Amino acid sequence: MKITLVFFGFLAINLASSSKIFKIAIDLESGKEQNVEVVELDQPQEIVDEQEEIETDSFNIFLKTFNIQLENYEMRQKIFTKNYRKIRHHNERFYKGLETFEMAVNKFTHLTEIERKNFISQIHPREATNFSIPIYKVKFDDSELASSVNWVEKNKLQPIQDQGQCESCYAFAAIATIESQMIIRYNNWEKLSEQEAMECTKGCKGGLSQDIYLYSQVHGGCASENSYPYYGHEVNDCNAAQNRKRVSNSKCTGILEFGTSVEATMKAIEQFGPITAYMAIYNSFYNYNNGIYKRTQNDDEIQGYHAVTFVGYGQENGLDYWLVRNSWGKHWGQNGYAKFLKGTDECEIESLNHYGPQL
Repeated sequence: MKITLVFFGFLAINLASSSKIFKIAIDLESGKEQNVEVVELDQPQEIVDEQEEIETDSFNIFLKTFNIQLENYEMRQKIFTKNYRKIRHHNERFYKGLETFEMAVNKFTHLTEIERKNFISQIHPREATNFSIPIYKVKFDDSELASSVNWVEKNKLQPIQDQGQCESCYAFAAIATIESQMIIRYNNWEKLSEQEAMECTKGCKGGLSQDIYLYSQVHGGCASENSYPYYGHEVNDCNAAQNRKRVSNSKCTGILEFGTSVEATMKAIEQFGPITAYMAIYNSFYNYNNGIYKRTQNDDEIQGYHAVTFVGYGQENGLDYWLVRNSWGKHWGQNGYAKFLKGTDECEIESLNHYGPQL
């Protein structure tokens, strides 16, 4: 039996046989073993006891790594252990080539399914209202597509952000596209305020990225992050925010709609830049670590919807993927990013409309 626990900075592996468990800690940067401990086991019960000890140690390391303070230790440990075993089972399948992505312990591992929903929206992206801002359907020429695009490598994006326990993904996705256009077109690197974008539109109860583009148009642009920092909750400072200075080049004059075909989306990413996208969330996505995400055989219920940003596409291990920017912090996924299987409408990420700001 192989048990794997992934944290940031090291990889802890425990290999159990009928009589021994080998505990190995490997530094991820150097790849060198830091320590090895061999535990002799004589009885099956000892294996069970040792496994429970490993899981307890893993939980304590998890709390320290993520600096989490608990009120109910035993309850959280049970939730963590249940999710940890799911991660372990999934990764065993991943290492055998039966899954396309790896999972990891992260800030969601001690949370229930209901608690995890605080990070996503229950608003379906197709529930859009009429927006009093021009929406332009974009058509691209028939030029040949690049085989891969990566706006992260091109350094045209601000650092990854963390929305916290607020359903504000729509604000982060839209602001990321406005910021990238400011960088691409004007070389303007001033950071915009997601707090204003969230609080002055739909708040922490979920919304649509189009709401942010409309707000930018009506108010002549966006405030800076320095003038209106992110708190992760509503602070009722919207009226004061609207009187703050607008950041140059941040005013939207319209919304660009790129359609839903794979080719149109690829051309939008290549020729325009990062664009907003929406996706259905399944439980396995919370613990994504690396690889190309494809929901698992146990993902039978949509938990809600989430706004993200398309920032590229490419190929890996014979599979085509979309490169997606998330807003769950740099310690989630691949430094805040994820790769989605392309061409199969994974999590509805291709069939829900994609938008960008016209500045």
